Amino acid sequence: MTEGKETTRPLRVGRQTFEVTTDDAYLDEMNGVFEPHTVALFKAIVKPGDVALDVGANIGCTSLLVGQTASKVFAFEPGSRTYALLARNIAQSGLQNVQAENVGLGSKAAEFDLVFNPENRSGGFVSTSNADAGQVGHQKERIRILRGDDYVREHGIERVDFIKIDVEGFEQDVVIGLAETIANHRPVVTLELNHWCLNAFQRSSVPQYLDFLRSVFPVLYAFHVDEAKNLHDEAEGFEVLRDHVLGFKYMVIVGAFDESQIEDFLQLYWRKSRRYIQLEQQHETDLREIAELRATGHDLRAEIARLSIALSASEAKEREALSEVAAMLRSKSWKITAPLRALRRRAG
Repeated sequence: MTEGKETTRPLRVGRQTFEVTTDDAYLDEMNGVFEPHTVALFKAIVKPGDVALDVGANIGCTSLLVGQTASKVFAFEPGSRTYALLARNIAQSGLQNVQAENVGLGSKAAEFDLVFNPENRSGGFVSTSNADAGQVGHQKERIRILRGDDYVREHGIERVDFIKIDVEGFEQDVVIGLAETIANHRPVVTLELNHWCLNAFQRSSVPQYLDFLRSVFPVLYAFHVDEAKNLHDEAEGFEVLRDHVLGFKYMVIVGAFDESQIEDFLQLYWRKSRRYIQLEQQHETDLREIAELRATGHDLRAEIARLSIALSASEAKEREALSEVAAMLRSKSWKITAPLRALRRRAG
């Protein structure tokens, strides 16, 4: 396997600056600062004390980022050379809460080929067939994949609060393999959305992938730079599909089980959106209509109460009159005058 010349350079990752070593072009365009939009996103969703899984850790930048906040990070990287750099960067960082693992996660335990460009291994992808073996300019390496739930159980991990999955189109397999963990622990999960990788490497599509994620996560948003769209909203979901396929926007998906888990994220990226404002306006209109209906209902109830009182009074008067008539019929004078009334009827 070809190895490039190693270089070590300072890289600002969130709040700290680390010495990061690589042997490819991954760091060349960062200008000493790791992905500000990713840093801001993770700041909004990773909470102090979280236990995190970093699936597709590459040389460790996201692990170093999450490790500054989380209490524990398990970083998974199946490629042997990339794993060596990951382990070195973790050791150089001084972070004691990040643990590197030289395996990938998937839907089942297996061995596959990792196909990658040696000049930028961050784009390496898992090949589940021989169809990808001939990628021009790429190399391949046999790697080991574990079922995520098996790893969590065998290592006695008692809680999982955050999962980052960036595996070039293999994300669905990872989620399937972590089904029990996700169902039991209900973590916040970030995933890559990459239609090129889905189509070319996994023979899948964006609609299929998003439908799968909707079936798993009751709360699901697509993120791009400084805005988010709700993937459970039909209109916003269509916009994400269109803008991603045509312009490679919205490459990060955020999944959760309750909006309270990602409250800071929603405040920063969604609640200022046009769609949210429209929904808020509609909500205010609905509240006004409900108030009007309640007021109308109150008026109707008041009128019903008034009529009920009047009816009760009328019924009482009727009962009183009937009682008086009955008393008169039973009276002695009524009986004495009975012949006179009969005579009058005959005379009339």
